[in-house]
Amino acid sequence: MFSVASCATGGGGLGVDAGRDAGAVGDAGRTDAAMQDAGDRVDMTAAPEGGLSDGGSDDASLVADSATPTDSGSGSDGGSDAGVPATDAGTISLSCRTDADCTFGAEWCVHGACVACETADVAACPARCARGSTRMVRNGCTPCTCVVANACTTNSDCALGTTCYAGALCWDWCPPGDPTCCYGNICEGLGCTTPPPTGCKKRGCPENAICLTGGCTSSLCDCVGSGWSCVDDCAGGICAEELEPLAE
Repeated sequence: MFSVASCATGGGGLGVDAGRDAGAVGDAGRTDAAMQDAGDRVDMTAAPEGGLSDGGSDDASLVADSATPTDSGSGSDGGSDAGVPATDAGTISLSCRTDADCTFGAEWCVHGACVACETADVAACPARCARGSTRMVRNGCTPCTCVVANACTTNSDCALGTTCYAGALCWDWCPPGDPTCCYGNICEGLGCTTPPPTGCKKRGCPENAICLTGGCTSSLCDCVGSGWSCVDDCAGGICAEELEPLAE
């Protein structure tokens, strides 16, 4: 913060009436000397870089006022942006909590930061999505990523007596079991508190994983009471980590 002392110039103006005698002119000179002496006593260590304006005028006070931080800023006390946590240095550690905090059609939220999203025309994508899959749409962005199509995103999308369970592909900020930020959602019977252990052909895979035929997961599960009863057909598909292509 800048703190600037103001110089008060007592008495009248500095101009000299041409009709005054030489003694009056001398008095004016002494007044100038007094003003200069007062100016020398200003605390220059607190002045902004570049010094004060002529005579320590009110302009210096305006500069000092403009440098004072307000309560609305994001200071080290963390008093900014409605509860967003601050680091020890006082900088905001999160810029988003969900995709809705980022620019629609240009960004999405990844690990608490808005980052540029991937988007491409359909013609630019290398291949069409397989049957049962669809092109991912996230916060208005359309990358060339195929995901298992959603059967629902809310309970109202499901038939009477069933509810919407979250798929396996969910964003990192997504609350557990929330189908509004997942792909691979399916409608199944009421009563279970976790999504069904159905294979990836129905529920998809987490990020950076692909669905493979093989392994032994069920292709169909029903909620019975508060638990899942699954068909033992080993036809559901399993998720495997997607490997980077080998360099040539």
